[in-house]
Amino acid sequence: MDSRELESFITTVEKGSISRAAAFLGLSQPAVSKHISKLEEELGTDLLVRGHARSLLTRQGEVVYRYALQVLELQRAVRKEIAETSGEVEGLVRLSASSIPGDFLLPELLVRFHRSYPRVEVEVSVSDTKQALSDLMERRADLAVVGAERNLPGLASTHFFTDELVLLCPREHPFAKRESILQEDLAGQELVGRIDGSGTRHVLEEALRNGGRAIPASPLRFGHTAALVRAVAAGGGMAVVSSLAVPSDGNLVARSFAPPLLRPFFFVHGSLAFRPVKTLVEFLRQEVGMP
Repeated sequence: MDSRELESFITTVEKGSISRAAAFLGLSQPAVSKHISKLEEELGTDLLVRGHARSLLTRQGEVVYRYALQVLELQRAVRKEIAETSGEVEGLVRLSASSIPGDFLLPELLVRFHRSYPRVEVEVSVSDTKQALSDLMERRADLAVVGAERNLPGLASTHFFTDELVLLCPREHPFAKRESILQEDLAGQELVGRIDGSGTRHVLEEALRNGGRAIPASPLRFGHTAALVRAVAAGGGMAVVSSLAVPSDGNLVARSFAPPLLRPFFFVHGSLAFRPVKTLVEFLRQEVGMP
């Protein structure tokens, strides 16, 4: 058994199917299927019952899944300890981020980080706040960057940076002629929105509820902010998005809320004893001007 086979097997179990596991791992479906088949051949038993929509564990698969998690964690612990004895900062950091930092902020920062620490590998998974925290809790990630602070047992939250949510609309929309937008202006409007689990959606809805205002209907909801921007550009209406996601082509206009609708982002992590994780957190905070 090698780590690639175990990782493909574990991811298939957790994502529910080979196709979703392949998409998550960035591999082809045949490659993931081959890893699992090879593992079954080595162990001489079926590990999964492959269905059309979902793959389920056999009884033998339940045993292998439990130990596979321990094996991968042990391999990772060995790499960590070896890296700690080295004079250089090196090792693998698995980072899970919500879509705003993952798509619009971290790529450029991580390029600069790699130039400074070329022996540290960083794997980034981009989803939403809910999934990023789940990855961290289930030890699929060492560090999460999310848009909502959570008090989770055994984990700490550290402020990373503060973003502003703005209203994105077509240039010809009446709101585009205003200097700013009041939250009550959203009453009766339809917005292109985010799916449940999004930090952007959570912050917007919480602000509206705290002000005693109705939450606008969102008949179209997407998992990534980039999809919201494309939907607005296609004539889908308006959307509340991060200021980082506003395109510069001039066809769309972003208007701030009055008062501003600010959204903090956080690092969520366990112990920072592993040098690469601690080094990455310190580097990113310095890059955005945090003490």
